[in-house]
Amino acid sequence: MKSPLRAARNLEPAYGTALVPMENISRRRFLKALTVAGLSGCDRRPNVCVAAELLTEYHDSLGRYALRYPLSWSRDYVVDSRRFHDPAKPLVAFQNLLSPVENVSVMASTRVTQGSELRQFGGPNAFAQHIAAQLRRAGTGPNRLPVQIRVLQTHEKQDAAGRTYYIITYEVSAPQWRRVNVSSVTIADCQVWTLNAQAPADSYDSISATLDTIADSFTVYSSDHSLCL
Repeated sequence: MKSPLRAARNLEPAYGTALVPMENISRRRFLKALTVAGLSGCDRRPNVCVAAELLTEYHDSLGRYALRYPLSWSRDYVVDSRRFHDPAKPLVAFQNLLSPVENVSVMASTRVTQGSELRQFGGPNAFAQHIAAQLRRAGTGPNRLPVQIRVLQTHEKQDAAGRTYYIITYEVSAPQWRRVNVSSVTIADCQVWTLNAQAPADSYDSISATLDTIADSFTVYSSDHSLCL
């Protein structure tokens, strides 16, 4: 099995690799796995700024999760076809066709220990700083180029079912690109779920409200207890 850091260095064009299986979750392994989602998805094509706009809802056909995304964005069915051959790919992704680096994707790990909760890995700010440290150590690309990570904002929320989500906004800078990610992370039924919305740093101000709304809308309903250890 590829290590999570090795997978993170071989970046996909626009989206990330799903969190790796964790048979016996630990603080270190959990945080390391999340770097895969954070390091994924750099697209070096020219960027087009898009203002915040109306959102539409997406509900997973299996009833596991839901989110909102801009009405003008389109589902990336290439992601669907890739996941058919590789379960480690995102579950779903939507993108701005004019600037595909503006996108949102959802990923889920395979299994974690029953009873695991986000709070056992620290509060949202401490959690974010651990992720940032992992990202810096991982580097990016086949040559492990250094990246700079700046945590911009963190908070937590609870959904109607009482499930906790950590929402983290952070900037990732590499020698040839900069982007801002807004991620929502939760644990549900022994899976770690991550929604990642991102945009180029130079267009972030114009789309930040939209990315925040996307992250805040992420709700997980997963109830497949057979995934628990």
